[in-house]
Amino acid sequence: ASQTIDIGLVVTDIKKSLKFYKEVVGFEEKEGFQVGGKFPKLVGLTDGTDLNIHVLRLGGQETATKLKLMQVQSKKPSRLIKQPYIHSIAGISYVTIFVENVDQVLSQASRLGYKAYGKSPQIL
Repeated sequence: ASQTIDIGLVVTDIKKSLKFYKEVVGFEEKEGFQVGGKFPKLVGLTDGTDLNIHVLRLGGQETATKLKLMQVQSKKPSRLIKQPYIHSIAGISYVTIFVENVDQVLSQASRLGYKAYGKSPQIL
C-alpha cells in the first residue's frame, strides 16, 4: 500500500517559500489550517505562538507528498542556520522530492533566478 510522505518545514519568509515550492517544484496549495490557543505550547510545537500552516500537495492522489510550510511569528524568531554541507549540523539535512520532470523544474528555477548549490543534477 502507498504511504503519504508528510513534511513540516519552518521557513523565514512564507511568501518566498510558497512561491518557490508552487512555481518551481509544482506543489499546489490544497488546504491550510491554524493551530492556536494553548495547544501549540502544550504539545511542544511553539512557545505558545499560534501556527498558520499552508499545506501543499505534489499531485492529485490522496497519497501524494504533502509539504506543510509555516512561518512562526514568535518572541524568539526562527534562526536561519548557514549549512554549506550536510555534515555541518546534525539532524535532518535535506528532503528528496520526486518530480515528474526534473529538467522542467530546473528550467523554471533558473527562469525565476534560483541557482543550484553544486553541479546538479547528477546520476548517483
